[in-house]
Amino acid sequence: MKATEQDRGDPLIAVPAKITDDFHMVALNDFPDARKTNLDLLKNRSWIDIPVTYRNGRRALSHRPHAHHRRNGDRA
Repeated sequence: MKATEQDRGDPLIAVPAKITDDFHMVALNDFPDARKTNLDLLKNRSWIDIPVTYRNGRRALSHRPHAHHRRNGDRA
């Protein structure tokens, strides 16, 4: 999670899970300190980076405004 598109950012405290070849999920940690950190990041950071690895092994980084901020129009 990043404050601006150019920032390095901080990761959510989570565990990624591959469900199928085309479907992945991220489970946010529910321990109290992790929950507090994750909620703070989700509420106060505008940008999220999503690393992607394609089937051919190539990698990419998708970065976009966080959905909460796009929806509420308070940041983008």
